[in-house]
Amino acid sequence: MVLAQAEFAFNNMKNRTTGKCLSEIVYTKALRLTFDLTSLPKEVKIQEEAERLQKLHTGVSDLITKTTESYKEEKNETRKEVHFQVEDFVMAHLKKNRFLIGTYGKLKDKQIGPCRILAKYEPNADKIKLPEGFNISPIFNVTDLRSYNASDGFQLS
Repeated sequence: MVLAQAEFAFNNMKNRTTGKCLSEIVYTKALRLTFDLTSLPKEVKIQEEAERLQKLHTGVSDLITKTTESYKEEKNETRKEVHFQVEDFVMAHLKKNRFLIGTYGKLKDKQIGPCRILAKYEPNADKIKLPEGFNISPIFNVTDLRSYNASDGFQLS
């Protein structure tokens, strides 16, 4: 019973992207109480209802597109472009999800390097030369790589 109430409450919350609640989009009116479901019209003029529903869905789709674009613009303002070349040396940040379960411990190194870039697959994906003994994929996203500086205290191998 509690799950049904939670679902009803969730479906009647206004979405920040569309400004409408889910039941308003699906049932064409915002339901405030469960017995509002019984007051939905039983006879409707199909053509008028279809046009109204199409207009509602087009408006919601436009709102979603507009909101997504604003999120994208906001995120791109803080994004920095990173371009590495083949043969550059980088430091690679290691994340827990790169390792098999049980093989990553919190005392393991958080970054390795310097590692040489062997190939570029995409503007944001590079293959690096990993040290011996690492049984993980050598392909890293550029967000997990940073330029190697000799002042970092790591020696080239």
